[in-house]
Amino acid sequence: MLSKPIKSKIFQLYTLSRLRLKANIQGTYLGYFWWLIEPALLIAVYSYLLSLLLRGASSEMVFSIAVGIVNWKWWQSSLQAATKSITKSKRIVTEINFNFLLLPFAEIFSQTYLYFFGFCILVIFGIAFGYSPNFNYLNLPFLFLVNIGFLISIGALLALVNIFIRDLEVIISFVLRILFYITPIIYTPDVVPAKFSFIVEFNPLA
Repeated sequence: MLSKPIKSKIFQLYTLSRLRLKANIQGTYLGYFWWLIEPALLIAVYSYLLSLLLRGASSEMVFSIAVGIVNWKWWQSSLQAATKSITKSKRIVTEINFNFLLLPFAEIFSQTYLYFFGFCILVIFGIAFGYSPNFNYLNLPFLFLVNIGFLISIGALLALVNIFIRDLEVIISFVLRILFYITPIIYTPDVVPAKFSFIVEFNPLA
């Protein structure tokens, strides 16, 4: 059985995550669908460009691009939201007695909730493209836990540093964009020159 303080923290995290979800779509018409629209447009654009360059893009290539972009979108939205989570909630931090590190955690979990919709769509398209479920799918929970662990660790650190260095909000957006292009999403790892292969090997998104 979980202790009362742990239950309280879990409830606070759940409540904050729900509030962040509602706040992110407040005043919009399409709501949560905006999270899916951006990667869908990127998938369409890059698939079209590659089809022009390579004179045709295979379904395998399109699906590979889709997987990479949806996962990158998860990292991008989670880390950007986590970075500014504490600074944009000064009133809550100063007036309410609670662990302020729950703020970046809540942002990450709210973005992860939206990511699951994109993931489900990927699974459907994967099956449609002929990627039938197999034993490799058993690795997905482990890979998810590794990714969520990275996001929570990095997100909490960025949120704390951003309290003192507000430029970090801008810097992280550039870094994430660079990470997109140095990650084998719209190209395969074998085209990377040997002397730069370490970038792919140590890239958490690769």
